[in-house]
Amino acid sequence: MSNLERIQNRLSALVVALEENPHPRVQMAVEDCLDPDIDDKDRTYAYGYARKMATRFGYEDYLPKSGSRQPDPVLAPAMAYINKTFTTFVQAGLKACPDILEIMRPKKNKAGIINYTQDTLITTLTASCEKWHTDAYKNKLWDGQVDTMSTISLPTTEEVDSEE
Repeated sequence: MSNLERIQNRLSALVVALEENPHPRVQMAVEDCLDPDIDDKDRTYAYGYARKMATRFGYEDYLPKSGSRQPDPVLAPAMAYINKTFTTFVQAGLKACPDILEIMRPKKNKAGIINYTQDTLITTLTASCEKWHTDAYKNKLWDGQVDTMSTISLPTTEEVDSEE
């Protein structure tokens, strides 16, 4: 992967955000950074400048966080969709069957055994789904788009029958 491709991946969420909510100075900085005719040294400098402009004008949420455990900004729409979907699902389920929280297996943490609440159930389901989708994205099994979530293809492994 070339330096240009790597930086294009890092700035992909910012480019999409600029299409929806343009800012001329940030756009010019990103265009300079993604110019295919500049060398890697100039591109690295331009990338730093593009990050600085994006941060200055309120686009820092669309930049990758170095060294953090935050999901890739490309996944932000998908993660928001997952959270909205599970919130709707749990709220509708609790309306239909309000005693489900009392009969569910309690979860255990450092403080001890805790019964689920609506918020903790949403958080638990969302976190599990987000982790699975983030792993699928990192392993190149999914492109990170909401409309392709249902078509994620998992590699299959053949199980061999044991000879007994």
